[in-house]
Amino acid sequence: MTDSAITSLEQLPLPQRDVLELLALQHERVAPDPDYAGFGWARVDRIVLAAPDRPAITVGPAIVVALHSADEQPDPDDIELLFELAHTSVLVPMSRWLPELLRRVPPGLPLVLALCNPGRVQLRAPAGAPPLHVALGDVTSWLDPRDDGGADLRLSARRWTLARPAP
Repeated sequence: MTDSAITSLEQLPLPQRDVLELLALQHERVAPDPDYAGFGWARVDRIVLAAPDRPAITVGPAIVVALHSADEQPDPDDIELLFELAHTSVLVPMSRWLPELLRRVPPGLPLVLALCNPGRVQLRAPAGAPPLHVALGDVTSWLDPRDDGGADLRLSARRWTLARPAP
């Protein structure tokens, strides 16, 4: 099957990837690459969610899911996702993709969405979903060196919130 033949959500790829590759952190950089469109998921021991004027939140262990929002956001109550595949692009509302996402990642761990949310949409989590950390605004990824030679993963956004339970 080629990606141009995708006709259902189940056919969209969501690969497990190395977290540094997933978040485009495998090389030193001064600023995030605005053209990077990678997506997938990775398990992390810990990740820091940072926002200006608010204390940082450390989450872990967790599943980090990198997705991309489309430039045009037609629904003010949803996030339109863009999957850029080899031969086509697919648009999917987050509200439709979230149940499929939850079926694909390991259960029981908090989820962190590395996803720009330009409309600052407050997502709703399906019943029984793990804690789902969502940015309000754009998200950038960083690798912060530590004194011991290691590094901490950090996602920065204007604000972080937990998805509310669906009614």
